[in-house]
Amino acid sequence: MTPRDIIFIVVILFGLGVGFFIIHYISQTAINKLVQIPAIKESNRSVEALEGTQTNVVNHIDYVFLAVFIALALGVIITGYFIRGYPVFMILYFLILIIAAASSMLLSNVWDKFSTQPVFSTTLASMPITNLIISHLPVYIVVIGMLGTFAMFMNYSPGGRVE
Repeated sequence: MTPRDIIFIVVILFGLGVGFFIIHYISQTAINKLVQIPAIKESNRSVEALEGTQTNVVNHIDYVFLAVFIALALGVIITGYFIRGYPVFMILYFLILIIAAASSMLLSNVWDKFSTQPVFSTTLASMPITNLIISHLPVYIVVIGMLGTFAMFMNYSPGGRVE
């Protein structure tokens, strides 16, 4: 684990969260507009296909975000365990972790301003996991960073090799 992995997680999670949020909103709006077209509204199979797409694909984007979050967190912790770190650099890692936490606070506030607009109320209600993770991103980043840092320095042996 390197300190830039934590900053990478912040950027990736925010980017995916906003991207999935926009995809969900556009898909939901498009499906609702398409269902209102008379030619499509007459065909039950078309309406069922569109509603099935919304149910099976669009509403599961939230779980994809959760899987990416878990994978990134485990990746940082596991790679931190297999990489030896020297205690001299622990201060540097903590400083970069503080920078990552501060940047995640800014991005979390941007998320709150963006997602709480009245136009996005149904989209926000459909994505509770994404909203929870990004709204509390600084806490998660600090926890993941601390666990990764401790896993990295857990393997340190002053004699040289790790047995």
